Amino acid sequence: MSTVLSLDAIPNEMTADEFWSLLGKIEHAGLGFKRGVGNSVLDAIPAMAMTSGGLIVHGVDKDLNIIGCTLS
Repeated sequence: MSTVLSLDAIPNEMTADEFWSLLGKIEHAGLGFKRGVGNSVLDAIPAMAMTSGGLIVHGVDKDLNIIGCTLS
């Protein structure tokens, strides 16, 4: 069973090393990485809602590069 990270535990700014140390680099039931905000998020939200919740991190590509993304 994975531990869900509280949004309060995430600082507003951090280095890449701090980011990976906090989140880890392995997606699981409570953590998903998305390149941007698109249709793929529509699948991730209900999947996490049907479990114990989770965190969808936008701005990380499939190769785990932090690329950022525009919020919309």
